[in-house]
Amino acid sequence: MDEIELLNEILAYIDAHLHEEVSLKRISDAVCYSDEFVSRFFKRSAGINLFDYIRKKRLILAAAELQKNNGTILDLAMSLGFGSHEVFTRTFSSHLGLSPSEFREMKPGKSLFMPLFKRVESIKEFTMESITIFTQVIDRPERKFCYVPAVKA
Repeated sequence: MDEIELLNEILAYIDAHLHEEVSLKRISDAVCYSDEFVSRFFKRSAGINLFDYIRKKRLILAAAELQKNNGTILDLAMSLGFGSHEVFTRTFSSHLGLSPSEFREMKPGKSLFMPLFKRVESIKEFTMESITIFTQVIDRPERKFCYVPAVKA
């Protein structure tokens, strides 16, 4: 199996099991390579950590689901493998700049979200520069910071 076939097989496995727990062990078993090799290979080929890729892929899927469906955020978080509503909200907010409920109310156009990677024809075309990620600048009010040093008891 050459590198392109291996990368496509890894991507296909991730896409097929995105709603389940995806572990490095399961991916490496599916492609018949060691955990270490799969991890290093994906990082070298994609320029991104394997689990960062999976997290971003799940967040893009979550954003698309929030646009078209009125299910609860908790159900969505659990179906995508996040441990809790809080973890999902924190991760979603840190990557997209909005909480899931704010994002749902905003209803941006569907063209803002593209799949992270399509089927790869050559390793050279598989880079993070080819990814379209929605970003938005949000004006937030200034926050006041109060530092009170601890006093020995």
